[in-house]
Amino acid sequence: MQELSATAISSVVRDASARGFQGIVHSVFQHTLNIVSDELLITVVEDRVGEIPNGLLVDQTVGQRFDQGGIQPRMRVECDEGGLEIQEAHTSIMLSRARTFPSQRVLPGPVLPTSEWAQYLRIGETIGVTWSPTEGIGPLWHHVDDLIEGRLAVIAPRSPIVDAAAGPIASLIKGFTERDLTLVDDCARSLSGLGIGLTPSGDDVLTGFVAAVTLVSKGWHREAEFQPIIQQIVDSSEGQSNIIARSYLLHASRAEISRSLAEYITAFVSRVGQDVLHVTNQLFDYGGTSGAELGLGAFLALSILNLSS
Repeated sequence: MQELSATAISSVVRDASARGFQGIVHSVFQHTLNIVSDELLITVVEDRVGEIPNGLLVDQTVGQRFDQGGIQPRMRVECDEGGLEIQEAHTSIMLSRARTFPSQRVLPGPVLPTSEWAQYLRIGETIGVTWSPTEGIGPLWHHVDDLIEGRLAVIAPRSPIVDAAAGPIASLIKGFTERDLTLVDDCARSLSGLGIGLTPSGDDVLTGFVAAVTLVSKGWHREAEFQPIIQQIVDSSEGQSNIIARSYLLHASRAEISRSLAEYITAFVSRVGQDVLHVTNQLFDYGGTSGAELGLGAFLALSILNLSS
């Protein structure tokens, strides 16, 4: 039996393990293992990845590669408060010593007046442009002003994904600003599933967008005002993408987001946050392009909240 130790566990996964559950292996990669139980997706990752809302973090010093340990999709998984076990692969993960971190995030201090966001947003745009990837939807960091104002005549560098995403993102902003749920519906359907990978680029943008709106609206105590649009994005994206992207979007609609994304959003709207350079570096380091695309979605949401509040 190969035994691993969890170093940290999200509150969502801790609650599920306390109740006990059975599931199956959904997918397995070099350093990531996804498990599905009912409607909950549990992601087992190296602890260097950091806190994610559905995460079970394991000790990275062990050098474990999940794709070389005999674990295969569809294998049965059993879990209780003491540990998680995949009997067919002779693998277990001990949970008893893992610290628990919150899946749901809140702003650590009062929301700044929107007049004070502007300087942080300017810094964030400059850093986003400088560090934006050339793949996925990353090039649209160079056009955030165009997206917000609907000027999309010249987009460069161009790619099929960028071309397909630019119009729906601009329309999403328009739909959000005008509270046009029909337009929001069309845009979410167009973006969800757009791109390739564990979480397609369009889904990452939607998740970042929803995360920022949810977190800030809670900080403002105005959840009811923004809930219809958040729910429309969630409803419209159903069935458009894969279970992993869908799971993260649902988590975001409940303010259950990664620590790095929460700290990124906080840096723009709260004095308690860390500096923008640090949190951008931290977020953009996540995945191949996912961090930059999550950041783009969050940045656009913060920009229009700043303009329309």
